Amino acid sequence: MRINVHTIGRPGRILVILLLAVLGLSAAARAYWVQPSKGSASGHVASLTAPTISGAVPGAATVALSWTAVTPPATGGAVSYFVSRDGGAASSACPSAASASTQTSCTDTGVSTASHSYTVTAVWRSWTAKSTAASAQVTSGPATHLLLAPATTTPTAGSNDNLTITAQDASNNTVTSYTGSKSLTFAGASTIGVNHPTVTSNVGSTTNFATAETIGFANGVATTSGASNGAMKLYKAETVKITVTDGSIGNGSGVSVTVGPAAASAFTLPTPSTQTAGTPFNETLTALDAYGNTATGYTGNKAIVFTGPASSPSGEAPKYPASITFASGLGTASMTIYSAGSTQLAAQEGATISGLSGSFTVNGLSTTSRFGLSTPSPTAGSAFSETITAQDTYGNATTAYSGNKTLTFSGPAKSPNGTSPKYPSSQVSFGSGVASTSVTLYDVQTTTLTATAQGPIAGTSASFTVAPASSGNFGLATPAQQTAGAGFELKLTAQDSYGNKLTSYEGAKAVSFKGPATSPSGKAPAFPATVNFSAGVGTASVTLYDAESGVSIEASQGSLTDETGNFTVNAAAAYGLSLGAESLNPSAGESDELTITAIDQFGNAATSYTGSKSLTFSGAATIGANHPTVTTSSGSATAFGTPTTISFTNGVARETFNGRNGVMRLYAAETAQVSVTDTALGGLSTALAVTVGPGSLTTFSLANPGTQAAGNAFNLTITARDTYGNGLAGLQTVSFSGAAASPSEKAPGYPSSLTFTAGVATASVTLYAANSTTSVTATRGSSKAATGNFAVNAGAPARLAWSGAGSSSPSASEGGLCLFTCAWSGIGKSHTWSAKVSVTDANGNVVSNLGSGHVVSWTSGPAGGGSVSPSSLTLPSSGTATTSSSVTYTSPNSNSWSDGFTAHSSGYTDATVLLKR
Repeated sequence: MRINVHTIGRPGRILVILLLAVLGLSAAARAYWVQPSKGSASGHVASLTAPTISGAVPGAATVALSWTAVTPPATGGAVSYFVSRDGGAASSACPSAASASTQTSCTDTGVSTASHSYTVTAVWRSWTAKSTAASAQVTSGPATHLLLAPATTTPTAGSNDNLTITAQDASNNTVTSYTGSKSLTFAGASTIGVNHPTVTSNVGSTTNFATAETIGFANGVATTSGASNGAMKLYKAETVKITVTDGSIGNGSGVSVTVGPAAASAFTLPTPSTQTAGTPFNETLTALDAYGNTATGYTGNKAIVFTGPASSPSGEAPKYPASITFASGLGTASMTIYSAGSTQLAAQEGATISGLSGSFTVNGLSTTSRFGLSTPSPTAGSAFSETITAQDTYGNATTAYSGNKTLTFSGPAKSPNGTSPKYPSSQVSFGSGVASTSVTLYDVQTTTLTATAQGPIAGTSASFTVAPASSGNFGLATPAQQTAGAGFELKLTAQDSYGNKLTSYEGAKAVSFKGPATSPSGKAPAFPATVNFSAGVGTASVTLYDAESGVSIEASQGSLTDETGNFTVNAAAAYGLSLGAESLNPSAGESDELTITAIDQFGNAATSYTGSKSLTFSGAATIGANHPTVTTSSGSATAFGTPTTISFTNGVARETFNGRNGVMRLYAAETAQVSVTDTALGGLSTALAVTVGPGSLTTFSLANPGTQAAGNAFNLTITARDTYGNGLAGLQTVSFSGAAASPSEKAPGYPSSLTFTAGVATASVTLYAANSTTSVTATRGSSKAATGNFAVNAGAPARLAWSGAGSSSPSASEGGLCLFTCAWSGIGKSHTWSAKVSVTDANGNVVSNLGSGHVVSWTSGPAGGGSVSPSSLTLPSSGTATTSSSVTYTSPNSNSWSDGFTAHSSGYTDATVLLKR
């Protein structure tokens, strides 16, 4: 508000002054003059805003205060504050009227349990403004202890017991400010076995007592949520004081909890002392819960099943009570065991409660009343160890029975060949009631063994079977001479090592046979897969196909095996002829010695086929007047298809001497299927594949191809035949020579090999040098052939070429025909050099008969200081396409120069010459 005092009258000025006075007395504001009155002046009135308490949060004997900051009404000086509680001063932690501060929060301490009223006053210069009062209810003092309250103080071992933990002050008020995560440690309960007392943390993890863990508090109280934040498990049955502390406060001496045992889940059986067979003794059982506490609630009659000790050797089973009466988890049973030895006692009630004692010893009685004999599994003829045990009434060993004892054995019979059982010849020595003696039985039978001593003391083993000896045989007889392919009977008799027929050897047996070989034709011996035996005897039907002497047959099945003596298998009657040759790849007309073998139908040599035989050969071709032949036993050559006399010895015919008796000559180059037959044998023969190659070449010629064009491929025909007219065949290596390389050094193109068919081959050849007297030579081994002279003309005009025509310099060097780009040197200074221009094909051959109208000019003249004359030349229209005149270059009068120019004619590739001093 702005008031101009100077402009109003005196009564008005008085009214303004009174108004300002009223404003100055207001509790919420102060007024001040900002400018002294001096003639005409202005005045300003402002206000100081009261702060607002934004928070008054009670705690344990504390109140946390916060308030809004106040903006000063004008520049100069800051706003400060002071706090009042219940109209008086707050604690020294907050600013007071005597010591205001610019802070906007504080925590009042030492506040009593009650409802309190707080104000905050803002101070600026001499002005003040007080806030509206805010109340705070303080419900407790600082926490002095923890109160621990289990859900039950009588939990069962292993069960969850949810805890409630409360932070309290000295007056047992709940300290609500004790909140959030607190690290607590629990103690007081005992461990049993591996089971430690535990409490769950605020995240559900299980922590053992005496280990700090995190528990969550809300408003001074921690309660269990599900299985988290204070679920306690105690395992040992006991009365204990459970304590908890956060390191500063705790629950003092703790809360008393009595843990009761869980339901019975196992028994403990004390290990009995040494007992005597047949004498009753007592065993006390203690029922335990899952954690090892005595299950005191396990009471009344219980049907307990005992196991562990075996029945005695005589079959006397242990005696146990049908039921046991338990009181506070304890029960006593009377029992009797009859089997001597080390044992354990197991007890079981229902499906879940069981127990096991340690090992203890039951001694047998001292008096021997019988023998116990081990049950052997002997093999005929093999000694075995028989154990004899002195036993009491229940069959337990009587260890006091010792020393040498005379025993009599009986039971097993003699073997079929009369071999009697072999028993010990002297007394048997017992030690601690046990003796071991050697016995050998020979009869394959089911029997028992009895031992008797003075007393009388006797015992018999259980029934057992004597197995046949492992080294048995079939008793095979040696057959007489046999014929290949003719079946015969082979008798097999199963016997043990002592010659006894094994009459129990019955039925079909998988007998394996070996010995005889497969016939030359691949026919394997025929043996039965199984042989039927009756009372140890079987008959096998056998057929052998390989003719041989000194053959034997071995038969085996399991441990039984035997082999016949040697006998002979003769070949069957001749059935056909088998043909062999010294060479299967002869050259035409070459002698080839044959071996002819008479064979039976199994491929054996028919040795009875002997003497002179009339045979007919076939399968090879005639070429010209040359027929395939075979020499007779007298040496005359007989053509294929004509009966030929051949001499056989023991079924085989071979060349004898001087080319007689089966020397074959074939003339046609081919793969012949040569056969030989004897009509008396039904014409049967095995064909022999013989590949006949040409003989030495007598004809090797190369046809003249006539005039050709350089660079164009053409064919050369080559003919190669032997004396009999057989032509060379297949892929052959042939080399070519004769023609020169082109002026551009392009070599002739020849194939490296040729394929001949009936003696004729075609070679694709390309020549690049133009020549009127070209000749090509073909070479194969020692054979050569030439075409004779023929012309190779230049190809189509394609490019220009230089040819030097002389120089006035004695040191000038010129080449021949210059293709593409050339360089000539040594011309010197002020000398002349001349050259002509030719037209060539693509390979550098100069062409002819070019036709009229072809002019050579210089597309770029000398650039190094020289001169050239004339400026163009004319190519001739007929004859060799080379200019009749030369172009002359005159070098500059200089010690250092180089020059060049390019010949050009329309339609042809340019030629460039480079000239040097």
